[in-house]
Amino acid sequence: MDRALAVGVVLVFLAAFFSAYFIAGIVPEAPSILEFEKHDELVLRVDSEGDACGEVSFYLPPSPFTDVFKQVVLLTGIESYAQSIEEELRNSFALRGLEVDNIWAVVKFNAGMRIDATLRVHRVARWTGEGWRIDFGWINPEDAAEEELGEQKIERLLYRSFARGSGYEDANFWQFYTTSIQLPADASGVVLLSSTDSEYVDYGGGSYLQSSLSLEQENEVWVLSENGVRFVTTQNEFTIEPSALADNVVSLALTFSAPMPENWSFVESVEQVRLDLKFGRELREKYPVVENGSIYWLTPAQILYNAARYLLAENAALESKAVASPENESGEWGAVWRWLSREEYRELAEQVVLKVDETGRAPGTVDTPVGHMRFRDVLYLFLRVVHEVAENGAQPENVLVAPVPSGQLEWGAVKVPASYAYFLLPDSYVITGTELVENVLASLPDNLDNRALAEEIADWTSSALSYSPSYSPLTSEKVLSSRRGQCRDYTNAYLALARTVGLPSRRVIGWVYSSWVPPAGWGHSSTTTSEGKTVALHAWVEVYVPDEGWIPLDPQYSGAHVGELPNAPYREFRQSWVNALAAYEVARGLL
Repeated sequence: MDRALAVGVVLVFLAAFFSAYFIAGIVPEAPSILEFEKHDELVLRVDSEGDACGEVSFYLPPSPFTDVFKQVVLLTGIESYAQSIEEELRNSFALRGLEVDNIWAVVKFNAGMRIDATLRVHRVARWTGEGWRIDFGWINPEDAAEEELGEQKIERLLYRSFARGSGYEDANFWQFYTTSIQLPADASGVVLLSSTDSEYVDYGGGSYLQSSLSLEQENEVWVLSENGVRFVTTQNEFTIEPSALADNVVSLALTFSAPMPENWSFVESVEQVRLDLKFGRELREKYPVVENGSIYWLTPAQILYNAARYLLAENAALESKAVASPENESGEWGAVWRWLSREEYRELAEQVVLKVDETGRAPGTVDTPVGHMRFRDVLYLFLRVVHEVAENGAQPENVLVAPVPSGQLEWGAVKVPASYAYFLLPDSYVITGTELVENVLASLPDNLDNRALAEEIADWTSSALSYSPSYSPLTSEKVLSSRRGQCRDYTNAYLALARTVGLPSRRVIGWVYSSWVPPAGWGHSSTTTSEGKTVALHAWVEVYVPDEGWIPLDPQYSGAHVGELPNAPYREFRQSWVNALAAYEVARGLL
């Protein structure tokens, strides 16, 4: 189902909450419950190669909530808002192992508010060698469910804060959503794989989600649809656990028959492998690879060998020779996010071909000019070059070494999850490696260990920056230049400094226990919990230190120390590696 896509606009609203003033609502006479809703629709049309073009729309009917939302968008900036929509869409599809590009969002104001976006999705349908399969479910249901619940718990309190600040006691929110996937015109033998055509998820406290699946022909084209409603009441807390949500998810999955594309070759076939690697799916034992109209079943090791040969000679004939998988693999943390020239990655391809020809086995560890790389990272590197050839007709002059976000990398004597490397990436608001960043880092003491360095950066942000609320989110460059900002901006500055120096760092947003009294116009950023405790919206960071793990810190407060927060969190939501990738691709393009 498509819940994560549907809640995206509200999460953007939460992000805007940190950056724009709120206008007080009119105190109502009755009723005491604020009622508002949102309508979301996603339509994807799958073509004969398994790709899809589509449209997404979000509509907020007239309500006091919509009125304030529109003001926030205008104050924050429509361009920034559209950029946030793009990030949410990329994140939501990435959770399903799907790559999105050509996103174009338009914001329309009327009595309500509407956002329309167009996009292209790669390989929504996958060729299995015998037919086609669509699986629109989460790659890792439990992680995705935890992320979704984290968002919704923060949003629920946001709704409550808004309602009470506008003169209501509580709020009820309905989110109606529809997802439709249209199959190619020549699709036949369609089989729905779900064991049930409906679902009901009880969030607890009166909140719930209910949806139904249907598979029907419309104008002689098969369409898989899901229609659902999510109801959230702010009168009671959620009680559901992420595992229960993950267990109750009904996935949009089906198989169908249609001809294999006539123009496919090795290049088009291995796109499925590239996407599995990109999003951390477990690699299959064998993949169907097409060459001259014939289907070959190749292992990842065989695909590595053929990809290396393709890089050396794009007209190389496909080899189906036996290639044993590596017995084990290892790679260095320091080898990621480094650039290899065309000459260097072609030399790497030569090394792989020679190794396989000599031993009959794919190497688990490959020596490169930037350090040791794992088998899966070399395979991903080669397939990204193959993809670049398919897209642009030529091998790139340089390619960035990106880690597959599964398994581990060696950071000295410590093994670190490879996905943590994505918390070193820049994005639209965290700009790494600039002159301003390097000047700040150069002013810090030398020879600090990782924990001391993380703390020293926090000491710098808390002492060098001054608190100043602003309408629009600021880039780290603007914060470092003006030396002013609010919690969100302190966070962006810290992330730019820490990521540049090689410390994985991630945003955390949420509500913290605090007696802080908001300035005029910021009343909705503070509220009370159901237990009567005062909480405020805030942003802070977590930094990764080898041997210690993720450690929280607040870069805004003077005397902040790694591992200590001046205000204890009540509800918190951590940036995921998927979101870090999505944010990077908004700023820099597809990885």
